[in-house]
Amino acid sequence: VFHLHERATSDYLSVNIYVDWCNSAIQFKSSDNTFIRDTFEKTIIGCGLHLTEGSRIWQMYIDFEAGLHSIESTDKVRLIWKRRLGIPLQGMEESYASYIEWEKSMNDKFHTPDWAIRYTKSLEALKIRLPLESVISDSLDAMSPDYSQLDKWKEYIALEESTKDPARVRIIYERALKNYYLMIDLWLSYIKFMEKAFKNSPKTVLPLYQRAVRNCPWSYNLWISYIRILEKAEAPLTELDSVYDLS
Repeated sequence: VFHLHERATSDYLSVNIYVDWCNSAIQFKSSDNTFIRDTFEKTIIGCGLHLTEGSRIWQMYIDFEAGLHSIESTDKVRLIWKRRLGIPLQGMEESYASYIEWEKSMNDKFHTPDWAIRYTKSLEALKIRLPLESVISDSLDAMSPDYSQLDKWKEYIALEESTKDPARVRIIYERALKNYYLMIDLWLSYIKFMEKAFKNSPKTVLPLYQRAVRNCPWSYNLWISYIRILEKAEAPLTELDSVYDLS
């Protein structure tokens, strides 16, 4: 069942699938904490930066560790809170209040953590992004995307690209492509950013090309770029021939 979750998350971004993946790990691997933690870490990479929904995964992770009731897990809970509160996510102020309450339940002499400045900066970053979040929406019907929101999505993408953080850029592109998966220009700009970010590791971008040509198989530019990156990645001739045939 776990390989099915991994495959399901490799195409379009769905926080619900990541949540189900974690629940399955807890249910079917209840005695293997290492496996469960690895699953959470994979889901954090996959959707932990999703501004409106990422906090669901972080809270699940915290609840899992807190439920173990051990010294080791207490230290892990504290570290997860630190990581979560260093990322701009919806509900930050409530989450920070919950963290403080948890710390006080652990230690009556608790003082504001020395990393609180990270939380303050993340809260500021959140407030910059909330106006854009208020005018976009993740499509409920991928067959009928709302193109009136496209300019705002592009504005949001430009904001994240200005951070030069590939992880943040990836999330916003993935959210946008879930709505506009037939837009060649969106795929190309996503690929261009990632190629620049991972210029010394062209193989990293190959799965993105595979998805792009699967969604827009009529695009000459996508196929040409895909073949060029395969050559740069020194892909086997059999793989190149296969892509040529598909194109």
